[in-house]
Amino acid sequence: KNTVIHPNVSIGHHVVIGDNCMIHAGVVLMDGTIVGNNVVIQANSTIGTHAFYYKKKETIYDRMLACGNVILEDNVEIGSLCSIDAGVTASTIIGEGSKLDKQVHVGHDTPTGKKCLVAAQVGIGGCVNIKDDVILWGQVGVPANITIGEGAVFLGQSAPSKDVEGGK
Repeated sequence: KNTVIHPNVSIGHHVVIGDNCMIHAGVVLMDGTIVGNNVVIQANSTIGTHAFYYKKKETIYDRMLACGNVILEDNVEIGSLCSIDAGVTASTIIGEGSKLDKQVHVGHDTPTGKKCLVAAQVGIGGCVNIKDDVILWGQVGVPANITIGEGAVFLGQSAPSKDVEGGK
């Protein structure tokens, strides 16, 4: 209801889109993606793509299959040219009220808390646990398998090396 889908949007199988959404031109919503209410996805973002997840064999890298999806909760905004990987074993979640700027990458199986701000060119690895009200300013790099506590703030071009307590 009251959702606007612009031209050249690709919508996969079993995708659910909520009310009052705005999905701009060139967006790709891969199979199983769930979009909440009042969500904005700006031009040319890809939601639910396969994770960068490989097993090294003797002579090649073999792609591992993803069994999860992406959930964009209510009141989320996704900037242009963002890529959000589907979960490998669970859902990748962008929490309610969170805002992602342009050219942000979110890795597989990463739950993002509520009301997070993620600025341009941030890269978040797979299996990162981001709590509520976290702010990641431009070009922050977050390695896989860590937790960022509630209310933590990272200044531009910084990167945590281990779990970070809330409020830091």
